[in-house]
Amino acid sequence: MAEITDPSTELFQLCTMLKGVDSKDVTSRTLAKKFGVDIDSAEFFSTLAAISSRIRRLRSLVASLSDTPEPFRSAFDSACAQVASFLSSTSLTGQWRGVRDTAFKDVALNTLMMAGHTVKKVAPLSVPSASERTDLIKKLDDAIEAIKDGNDVFATLLVNSFLTLRVIIERLDFYGVDGLIDHLLNTHAILRSAEASQSDSQKKRGFAKAWNVLATIYLLLTVQDAGITAIENNYARFQVALHYFSKEAPEPNIKLLTGPAKDSEPATTTQDGVALRPQEPEVTTDGKVANDQGFAE
Repeated sequence: MAEITDPSTELFQLCTMLKGVDSKDVTSRTLAKKFGVDIDSAEFFSTLAAISSRIRRLRSLVASLSDTPEPFRSAFDSACAQVASFLSSTSLTGQWRGVRDTAFKDVALNTLMMAGHTVKKVAPLSVPSASERTDLIKKLDDAIEAIKDGNDVFATLLVNSFLTLRVIIERLDFYGVDGLIDHLLNTHAILRSAEASQSDSQKKRGFAKAWNVLATIYLLLTVQDAGITAIENNYARFQVALHYFSKEAPEPNIKLLTGPAKDSEPATTTQDGVALRPQEPEVTTDGKVANDQGFAE
């Protein structure tokens, strides 16, 4: 089952994990080994960039919380700047132990941990469980097989985007839910372009599985109890985003709350709580208003 958390707690957990890594090697090689990638690979640098983006978004989010005390925002920003120091070019070429002890001091980590309660109120995150991630990877693999086409540029772009999604889900501890959301939106845009590029006879070739896996990922990121999602923090409301990702999703069934009717006339309410407003009078072709019995007055 998915865990409900927040960006600050996620960052605290990542920093705690990295603090527990002991190595006599330089920072870059130590991190590459921890990431499970080659030090000269694109995956290594994309992982570093993802962590940097997470910290930057979190700092911006907390800085925007004007209803919180300024000392809290200032202390939090300082803590983020401190833990982010391990990503600097100087730190990456330095010895890991020294970099680790400087970046992940207890004061900074405790600030991130304690801020989680405040951040969760405005930016709750739903983190898929290990079994859910395994299932997502299988669905992604099935979708990739269904859309492979070496002669189709858009299909190739879509496959590459799905492969990146796969990497992000496998290394979600480093990329974070925010990183998954960003790429989810990018993949959706590519999928729409790929589908639009097909001829009528090719429509829906393999795209059913592609739409299904995107909708599945989105739903796993839904904070059910709150009725909102991690995506809502940056992009859209729940129902809008759900329809955005799944063309099969029904339109939201919006019910009006009972309230003042037009021209201050009282509204009536049905048994299910839907407010009904008085109907506009019908006007005949000669400009007369029809009464309840259907006769023009």
